[in-house]
Amino acid sequence: MALTRYAVKRLLGILPLLFLLSLLSFSIIHLAPGSPASTLLGEKAFDPAAVQALEERLGLDQPLPLQYLSWLSRVLSGDLGQSIGLKPGYPVIQLLGERVFPTLALSVSSLLLALLIAVPLGVTSALKPHSFFDRFFSFLAFAEFSLPNFWLAMMLILVFSVSLNWLPSSGMADPRLASFSWPDFFAHLLLPMVVLALGEAAALTRYVRGSMLEVLQQEFIRTAKAKGLPSHVVFYKHALRNALLPLLTLLGYSIPGLLSGAVLTETVFGWPGMGRLAVNAVFSRDYPVLMAEVLLFGFLTLIGNLVADILYACADPRIRYEQP
Repeated sequence: MALTRYAVKRLLGILPLLFLLSLLSFSIIHLAPGSPASTLLGEKAFDPAAVQALEERLGLDQPLPLQYLSWLSRVLSGDLGQSIGLKPGYPVIQLLGERVFPTLALSVSSLLLALLIAVPLGVTSALKPHSFFDRFFSFLAFAEFSLPNFWLAMMLILVFSVSLNWLPSSGMADPRLASFSWPDFFAHLLLPMVVLALGEAAALTRYVRGSMLEVLQQEFIRTAKAKGLPSHVVFYKHALRNALLPLLTLLGYSIPGLLSGAVLTETVFGWPGMGRLAVNAVFSRDYPVLMAEVLLFGFLTLIGNLVADILYACADPRIRYEQP
């Protein structure tokens, strides 16, 4: 019951945070140099009359506070507006809906692959600290963590797409088409998934190693060994379970992190997700799409933190969110 009250309180606290986020983002986006009207008009952008007429039609000639209140009233009624740069007149919510599946597929698969890599490597490094295995994979983790995602993406494209011609270099088949096939989808998914997963696995590996080393030094582990419990019982039931508990908190932050990290990765691989949509919206000065993406990423970040706290409390009975 206390956990439910805590979750409801946190959910209500999300609303003012989203309001502040929207206010700051709206101001920064609209105060940036340039205008959507100039971008849309192209060669006619040198005609002040044409620019002014288009700005009046789009409502961009009004004072900034009035523009924000108009946008906020539409959002509160469930209308995210219409695209003014990417697909003029196209509903923003429908534009985002078309990008949800590719982004979720890429983010979820990358996170699962990162966990499959990070947990075994981190645990093994902790069980053999300062060994050759530990030093080697620590070096690889730091090296991978330092590499920019876009550079690694281009190297993988050069090797597996250009040189070996094993995997496609960009794009994704539309699931709504009759020609869509899952083998082709996974072939396109593999390279961007590996790029995102390796970057996330590098950070998770170090985190799991440090958590495991800390748990192995606790009194209850030495007590379990002194009682004569088998090594596998001590490891799996006592050490590993407690070492992975803090990972739940980190996973809550990883989900929005993967979405933001997918911006460059999706752009390099031509993956039709929300990250690539955000980049295209920036270049086309599509304010409604940009604001929708900012709100979505902000909401996912706050929800990810809340879910991580709830999962941690469910997994560890020592955690309580009762009011004093």
